[in-house]
This record gives sequence, structure tokens and C-alpha cells, in this order.
Amino acid sequence: MVIQNTDPQRINGSTFASRIGIMSLSPLSNSAHGIGRADFIHKRVLDRIDYFETYINSITTLHPSSARIPMALLSDEQIIKTGIYTSNRLYDMATILHIRNTTSISTVEVSMNLLDKCSSFDVDTQKLRKLEFDLNGNFKYLEQGEIDSYWGDSLYSP
Repeated sequence: MVIQNTDPQRINGSTFASRIGIMSLSPLSNSAHGIGRADFIHKRVLDRIDYFETYINSITTLHPSSARIPMALLSDEQIIKTGIYTSNRLYDMATILHIRNTTSISTVEVSMNLLDKCSSFDVDTQKLRKLEFDLNGNFKYLEQGEIDSYWGDSLYSP
């Protein structure tokens, strides 16, 4: 999950993310190399980290700071709300990009206010849906094991 400023700083046309949240690790890896770039992680990520593997990867790549542990929160909803709040954005102004799998970013999920910026991509508007959480505040599709779902409604009301 990446939360972007609505008035972003730019260098050479690039947009900076205001906040980065990590909701899960791939079941194929317990290494959390790169986690230090995030602002928030889900507690389930913290519980799955293989610290030895993460430290070895971070040392090998000469980036020990990539193994730093961000603030761990208890739910996906807390990560999103805290990311928006600490970005100093209104909920309906927040721009969110959800990268489900960082090894294959051909499919991403975006908030409605990003759809107009995606016009040059193949956008499947038939798969738009509200961002839904279970009673614990976690994405419903994660608990149900759904892998290729999409969310795209403007953010929920806090």
C-alpha cells in the first residue's frame, strides 16, 4: 500500500510516496529485506520475519538500513488510516496504490481518484469494488484466500 500526496514533490517528473505500508510477506519467502523502507507493517509480517535471512540479505546488498523494523499495527485498516492521517491528507483526497505482489507489478489496485491517471493502461472497471474489512479490520479477501481481487472505490468514511 502506497499513499501519495495529492500535491506531490517531484524530481524529474517522479512522484514520491508519502507513506508505505506492508500488509504481508510472500509465502515463498520469510526474508523481509527492504522492510526498512516502509512506514508501517502489519503484525502478521512481524511474526513471519526470518531475521537471520533478512539480515544476511541486507548485509549482502550493502544496505543494512533495509532491515529496520517499522511501526507494527494490528490491522490493514489501521495501516491505511494511519498512513493517510500521518500524510496530513483528508480521507477522500488520499491517493492509494496497492501493489499486491512486488515481483509482478503488472496488476495493481488503485483508489478511484487515481483511475483517470491510469487511462493509458488496460483498466478492468468491471472489477471495481469497495475496500472491505472484516471484523478485525483486515482485508476480507486476505482472510478468504482470494488472490486476484481488485478494490477501487473511493476510501471508506473513517
